[in-house]
Amino acid sequence: YDDADRKTTETVNYPGFSKTNRYTYYKNGLKASFTGPDNIPIGYLYDSNNQLTGVQIPNVGMFTVNKYAWNRPAEETLPGGGKRLYQYDPLMRVQDIVSQDPGDNQQLNYGYTYDKVDNITAKQTEHGDYGFQYDNLYRLTDADNPDQPEEAFDYDRVGNRIGSADTTGPWTHNANNELEAFGNTTFQYDVNGNMIEKNVGGTITRFFYNLEDRLERVEDGIGTVIATYYYDPLGRRLWKETSGTRTYFHYSDEGLVGEYGATGTEIKTYGWKPVKTWGTDPLFMKAGAEYYWYHNDHLGTPQVMTTSSGAVVWSAKYTSFGMASVDAGSLVVNQLRFAGQYFDNETGFHYNWNRYYDPKIGRFLRLDPIGFNGGLNLYVYSKSNPLKNIDSSGLAYCVYSRFETFGTIACTFSNNDCNCKDPFVSSSFSGNGTELSEQKYGGPIPRGTWKIDAPGSIAKHPNWAYLQPVGHSAHGRTGFFIHGPGARNLGCISFRNGRERLMDCLKKDGGGELEVIDIGDSYMP
Repeated sequence: YDDADRKTTETVNYPGFSKTNRYTYYKNGLKASFTGPDNIPIGYLYDSNNQLTGVQIPNVGMFTVNKYAWNRPAEETLPGGGKRLYQYDPLMRVQDIVSQDPGDNQQLNYGYTYDKVDNITAKQTEHGDYGFQYDNLYRLTDADNPDQPEEAFDYDRVGNRIGSADTTGPWTHNANNELEAFGNTTFQYDVNGNMIEKNVGGTITRFFYNLEDRLERVEDGIGTVIATYYYDPLGRRLWKETSGTRTYFHYSDEGLVGEYGATGTEIKTYGWKPVKTWGTDPLFMKAGAEYYWYHNDHLGTPQVMTTSSGAVVWSAKYTSFGMASVDAGSLVVNQLRFAGQYFDNETGFHYNWNRYYDPKIGRFLRLDPIGFNGGLNLYVYSKSNPLKNIDSSGLAYCVYSRFETFGTIACTFSNNDCNCKDPFVSSSFSGNGTELSEQKYGGPIPRGTWKIDAPGSIAKHPNWAYLQPVGHSAHGRTGFFIHGPGARNLGCISFRNGRERLMDCLKKDGGGELEVIDIGDSYMP
């Protein structure tokens, strides 16, 4: 670390080799460069408002953010001349995403339509139109897809899926909300709530876990090992071995940055914008000397990948809960899926840092490690609204319960640091106004889900955590933070006690998620 306690190097010692990341910073605290194990220094440029304007890669070129609209990118240029254009509606919800090659030919064109509570009701794309419907708890019930089977779901009162258009008969669950059966598939669990067996029409797969309830081995029905996994003390997967081949994984502050063979030989690397929520919205993948650029949807899920010259090398279409159908003509392999997720061919699951996710059933294999702070149902994904919500890692989860301008903030963290094992609870306040009007400027922070950026993502506020609305507009209001006491409060969440501990744990988790509710609300997943 440097004299300002900023990380300058980190090294991971793997069996037989090591990999090192290096970081530099501007005087104002913004990250100036990242150099991964490939020794390529990636530089970051910012404007006078401390907004990212460029990512410089030696011998490749500049990724440029040309324009912002209310602190959100409006136009980006890729090395080679391709462009990404973003438009927002008056409530600052993403309205259009367009990707163009250097000749201005469209490679991706997504348009979004919302209801009054910010659920996406329609999506227009270059390959057809989608339509979506929800129940009164805003859980996805119907999805009309242009070139995949239509989807329909039924739920019980705590969010378990009890029916689906693609299966015959009911989905059954026990009293612990563990999915027991649907169609020709049955499941078994251990006493800790981990899925230990999946039986699909007589084909059995068994799952084994370590003492921290992390998946460490997968076997078929006769005991043949399909895969083994190993993790570091932070819970990040360091390697997996399938069919006798071991692949090592390496990470930075923003997410996965490298995959390596058994002797440390580079397979591929990944790039991200600086200080992004962990594992969300990838920028590029490098394989050999070639860079491939990600074109993502409104939640940061990869849709298309191109070369710098604009040639499409990978594309996929997804079910609503994230099962990808990769185009057969794709020329590269991309394993990144929903925010923070990595697709494992050997199981069909997505590795999601603290848990594994099965996109076929829209559920995790194990209980939520942060318990009921993540919702009443410890298995379901993103409150069964995957078009609006993300769960990039099982990060810190906070709830702010408000009453007029006063309230309580409570947070649970996912990292294993001894300072962060216990929940954080503090009385707090938000806004100078006394009314709970969502429209009132200077009133309390609006209800809804918010993404918590890691403290320091906004350089002029190094000890504040920036809040961004997830799936809602915040009624056009911006500039929300979690911070300590100050002279004025126009809607931020402010408190006196324990600020250093909260910011330290949020930084170690890489950010998190905040749910703003009114005292007395019945919170449903």
